Amino acid sequence: MNIKSQFELTKLITNTPPNLLGLTASEKLVLLYICHFMDAKFTCYPSVNKLVSICGLSKSTITRAIKTITKTGILIKTNRTTKQGNTSNLYQLNIATLNSKFDSDTITANTQKKHDSNQSNNKFLAENGKYYTCATDYHIEKINRYKNESN
Repeated sequence: MNIKSQFELTKLITNTPPNLLGLTASEKLVLLYICHFMDAKFTCYPSVNKLVSICGLSKSTITRAIKTITKTGILIKTNRTTKQGNTSNLYQLNIATLNSKFDSDTITANTQKKHDSNQSNNKFLAENGKYYTCATDYHIEKINRYKNESN
């Protein structure tokens, strides 16, 4: 499978039993939400507090989950700081490790291949055929459209 978008990545992880990823169900949930924030380079930087609020898990559970996910090698975590002190961590999906967890028929090494350079510079192609900077933008648009249709 040649992953072209964050949506395909999320679908792959969603359809994979947690034990095949070396994770528990709650760790897989955290991984999925981290993936929702990823950009075209498969990086993101959601705060632990943001993950707590959207996952519905405790701060300690989120922290342990991130530690386990990074130990599996699926994610690379980089601590970031500013002049004011610590800020949210940077998370990078480790494509090589993810590839090793699946058959070559399921996922290919071409995962990080750039999209059509005309439109997709650091953007993802969503299931609706439009380009977005990240999955969150797509979901916000979808929610707003639903709200407008409901009114």
